[in-house]
Amino acid sequence: MHRLVTVRPAEEMAEAHTILKDCETHDIDLRFSPLANIPLVAAILQPDETIHWPSTLYLSEVATLSRSVLGDTVLSYARSLLAWLNYLADRGLAFTDATERDLQLFRNFVWNSKKSRLSQSPLPIARNTVTARVETARRFHEWGEKTQRFSSPLGIWSKTHANDVKLNRQGRPYFSSGSALTLPSEQRIPKIITANQLRRIIKSAPEPYSLMFKWAVTTGLRRMELCELTNARFSTISYHGSGGHVMSFETIRKGGRQVTAYLPAKLLHDTRWYMNMSRAKPQKGAEPFVFLTQSGCKVQREELSRAFRYFANQAGTSSVFHHLRHTYAVTTLEILQRQANLGSSINPLKTLQLLMGHANVSSTEIYLAALDIYSDDVAEALDFLYGAAV
Repeated sequence: MHRLVTVRPAEEMAEAHTILKDCETHDIDLRFSPLANIPLVAAILQPDETIHWPSTLYLSEVATLSRSVLGDTVLSYARSLLAWLNYLADRGLAFTDATERDLQLFRNFVWNSKKSRLSQSPLPIARNTVTARVETARRFHEWGEKTQRFSSPLGIWSKTHANDVKLNRQGRPYFSSGSALTLPSEQRIPKIITANQLRRIIKSAPEPYSLMFKWAVTTGLRRMELCELTNARFSTISYHGSGGHVMSFETIRKGGRQVTAYLPAKLLHDTRWYMNMSRAKPQKGAEPFVFLTQSGCKVQREELSRAFRYFANQAGTSSVFHHLRHTYAVTTLEILQRQANLGSSINPLKTLQLLMGHANVSSTEIYLAALDIYSDDVAEALDFLYGAAV
């Protein structure tokens, strides 16, 4: 079986040099030289523990071009390629012999093995995830053909159909002629968590998780944005407007974009209490971060997700951490629309787009449909999120 090795160059440069010590050409050295300031580099090892250079070089280019703050894009590509290479190896196929037909069968395999080793999550693999795995494999073979790193029937086929790549509503490329390779895109309605479920989850969770759940549901921040929140950035929080009930601060959003985020003043007070009274003594390297585990380590995204799922399960809901962001978006949109109906000149959708940090308004529009579906739950959640309970 192939396996994945990841390195964070800024933190583990010595290990990066060890991984690359078998490099035989100057060209490879040059490719890896700019990676010192890149958040994550991935390498795929073959069953004999030697580096699978074609996929590793492809991932190095992804790392160089990606805007991901923590290297999530590279990791996603790497996991998709790892699944593809292991799929071929299980069937005794060399990746240079892969065809369009093999990729179609790979798509069916991933879709039909929803809880296989391809996914570490207990939840089913989404259609978009399946499509992403297939697209990564296709792009890899097309890259091999274009750069002449390697040739394959799949690469030749993909290069021939390169002009069939179009842009979706978000302005992102997708492979239109390969409809046989992809699954229909899902239009998911955002899921909100009811006020009763929120109360139970937040009340039962210990610090810092309870406080992080409050942050997520009242600011719309993602896991990464919460786990990476530092004391220095937290100290820039200031009052916003004349009422004194809302605070604002600058934060780094997904893709490395800096935007303004807003939070209730009471949440700021709760956070300061946590930092002064119950925050664990930080371990070496964890000093800059706001949220720490009881052992003084920085809270990792995976830990935050596991903690939420545990307490959500106790509250009788199958919700995941990201549904806190959905709840924030839907309830905030309801507030903004109420203000617009009362005569405010505010544009609810554009305002929510800014609050959510969406690059394109089409990503924000999905919350409009959720308002009608969750009307009663939204009204109840509004009282909880923006009332005295938080």
